[in-house]
Amino acid sequence: MLARFDAERHTEPKKLTGLLRNELDWIVMKALEKDRSRRYETANGFAAAVMRYLAGEPVNAHPPSATYRLRKFLRKRRGPVVAATLVVLALVAGIIGTTLGLIRAENARQAEAKQRRIAEEKESEALAAADSEARQRKEAERANGQPNTSPPPMPVERKLFLN
Repeated sequence: MLARFDAERHTEPKKLTGLLRNELDWIVMKALEKDRSRRYETANGFAAAVMRYLAGEPVNAHPPSATYRLRKFLRKRRGPVVAATLVVLALVAGIIGTTLGLIRAENARQAEAKQRRIAEEKESEALAAADSEARQRKEAERANGQPNTSPPPMPVERKLFLN
C-alpha cells in the first residue's frame, strides 16, 4: 500500500512517511486533545482540516510558524514561484550589468579627460618654450647689434580639445 501512495505522490517512502507523520499527527492530536476548547468543535472542522491537508494547504492544527506556512506555499505554487524567482534574478543581473557598464564608462571618461589635460599641458609647455626661445634670440641679437637674419620661428598652432 505504501508503494501505491509513493507512486501516486511521486515521493520516496521515507519522505512520504515524514510528511504523513507530521501533518496528520497534528490533525489527530488536535482531535484527541483532552481539553474540549482545543479540540475540533465539530466533525466538519475535523473534515475541513483533512481536506486542507489533502489540498496541500497549511493545516490549522499545526503550530503556526512562518517556515511551515512558507514551505507549504512554495510546495503548492512551485511553478509561479520559480518563474518569479527567475524574473527577479534576471532583473538583478541586468541592474548589476548596467551598473558595471556605467562604472567602466565613467572610468574611461575620466582617463580620457586626464590624457587631454596632460596633452594640453605639454602643448602649453611647448608654446612657452618656443616663446622663451624667440625672446632669448631677440635679446641676443640686440646685445650683439646684429639684424635678425634668421627666419622667424614658425607659428605653433594651438589645438583646443573641446568636450
